[in-house]
Amino acid sequence: MPTPTSVPHDWTIVRHKHSESRKPISSLQIQLKAHAELGDLQSAEAVLKEMDESGVERDAVTDAIMVKLFLTKKDYDSAQHLLSQTVQRKEFCLGLEGGKIILGLHKGQLRQLEQVWRKVEEFDNIRLWNGILTVVSSDARALREAWKRMNERIEPYATSYEITIKAAAALGDADFLMDVFERYTKDIKTPSPQLYTIVINRLAGLGKFEHVQKLWNSVAVQPDIGLYNTYLSIWAKRDHLPNVSRIWRQMQETGLKPDLFSYNILLGILCRRKEISKVQAVWKIIEDAGMVPDQATWNTVLHMLAENRDRVAAEKWFDRMEQKNKISCVIMMGMYEALQDTEAKDRVWRLMMSQHNETPPG
Repeated sequence: MPTPTSVPHDWTIVRHKHSESRKPISSLQIQLKAHAELGDLQSAEAVLKEMDESGVERDAVTDAIMVKLFLTKKDYDSAQHLLSQTVQRKEFCLGLEGGKIILGLHKGQLRQLEQVWRKVEEFDNIRLWNGILTVVSSDARALREAWKRMNERIEPYATSYEITIKAAAALGDADFLMDVFERYTKDIKTPSPQLYTIVINRLAGLGKFEHVQKLWNSVAVQPDIGLYNTYLSIWAKRDHLPNVSRIWRQMQETGLKPDLFSYNILLGILCRRKEISKVQAVWKIIEDAGMVPDQATWNTVLHMLAENRDRVAAEKWFDRMEQKNKISCVIMMGMYEALQDTEAKDRVWRLMMSQHNETPPG
């Protein structure tokens, strides 16, 4: 570990007999934290000096405040020097903050973590390891390394798995995601519908449809509406109406009621296939159920009518819309352009500009 060339304060723990006149540590820590948040290193050091002179022992919280201040000032030598003392006393602030402090010393160097692990591994504390997993969650290689090291030292908790699964999903690391998720389902517990949703959605986004089907067929929990909607959306985007219909029936057989997002998915595939009678039937179901169609629902149908160049139907639909956003107007302008009706296109353009407090050019 490098020795700081200039350590601004003596970080050795000082113990004095208690003085009746000394300020309570909470008061001094509040002052210290306030100066640190302002980035005022000189004032923070003055508070530390007062703590030592009045017999107050600096604890892990005090150290954490100062380490973070040093990191802000990019004084890595002083931060590392203080951190080494904190680790030696085994008073390091555990959890997510601990992970942030350690890795802050190596910001931009997450692929070179050997010094970090040498400090971390002697703790074998689940909160600290979870903090490390969270901090490295944006770096695929560091995440894999942290997971490997953690498993060599300590048995991961369910929370550890969930942090890692979500991070691997966000990173698009499909193989690692499946490895951790399969072990989670085997050794820990049944995943929640929400966790299944995250994994299935990400695998689909990566084009791993074989994995998606395998995972769906092995779901060990009753899917909620969010999970059903995710699976519906996957097949709707692939324009696979038979699978969409099958999943829809399964959802209804479980007693789950489709929500507006479910109907938007169904309308989307029906509109793309231009099955107008089925679109009308679904729209009636939405209204009969007392649901209020959102902008996406209205625009989906409008887009179908405009693509069909069904001017009369599209204009009637557009007029029915209480709210017309830019997408609605662009759809109509596209239809009018295809029909070579410049006057109608300009009229919608002016409407769009007026609704968004913009002045039309010219």
